[in-house]
Amino acid sequence: ELPLLADNLDLFTYRSVLECFFGLYAPLEEGLGKLRPCLAELTDLEQRWKTPLLAHDLSALGVRLPDVPLSPYGNLPLESRAQALGVMYVLEGATLGGQIMARHVRERLHLDEANGASFLQGYGRLTGPRWQAFLTVARRLIGDHAEASEAVASAGRTFEAFLSWSRRCGLAHLPPSGTKPGANLPGP
Repeated sequence: ELPLLADNLDLFTYRSVLECFFGLYAPLEEGLGKLRPCLAELTDLEQRWKTPLLAHDLSALGVRLPDVPLSPYGNLPLESRAQALGVMYVLEGATLGGQIMARHVRERLHLDEANGASFLQGYGRLTGPRWQAFLTVARRLIGDHAEASEAVASAGRTFEAFLSWSRRCGLAHLPPSGTKPGANLPGP
């Protein structure tokens, strides 16, 4: 569990979490952008990027982006469509969880899309439908068992990268290493 749901959440902690996320999302999304041709069926790929939302929030909170360290864990293998879908599965799934955290941040810190909480809002009321749209496209794009296995492995590496980078950022209360996400990734 991230500290964003803590009863004692403060602005310093919130800002630290966003900096940590920016440090991982930026290199991951850059890598995904290089595979754009493989993901052509996701016609809204650029609209799914979270880096601009994180940059907006950090700027609203007074953080200079050049000062935010980038994660070496963002350099995951991204050489195939299946690997890209595994990464996106984790990123898109995180967007679902952001909805719950957004309510808490709004109540606790009085932040919204305009003043520092656009990342957590994700797609707003379109978050559920966009998750379903992603799953539908992923089901179409994953052609066989080997691709499905590759996507699941990529999701697992992405989740591990999140855990490793979050720990390195000093975030506590994270699940133990070895948790296997992506087991529910759509197969052929």
